Amino acid sequence: MGAWGPKLYEDDVAIDIKDEFRNLLERGKTTEEATEILIRDNQDTIDDMDEGPIFWFALSDTQWNLGNLLPFVKEKAIEHFRNGSDLRR
Repeated sequence: MGAWGPKLYEDDVAIDIKDEFRNLLERGKTTEEATEILIRDNQDTIDDMDEGPIFWFALSDTQWNLGNLLPFVKEKAIEHFRNGSDLRR
């Protein structure tokens, strides 16, 4: 995995989360179901201090753009933003 620029989707983790979420929705999962699956399947990424914030930023951005931002996803992204998590990356 890697990042090649400063923008959110110039990062492999962000692209993967966005694509996985959209694929789950296309397969008939609800926003809640897709989110649960992503969290379950990406726990190592979430627990990583560098990649965890990217997971939440990408998931919240993707849900926002689709009009389905879950409150707890929004709060996780805001928490990482306020903490300054991963701003170097």
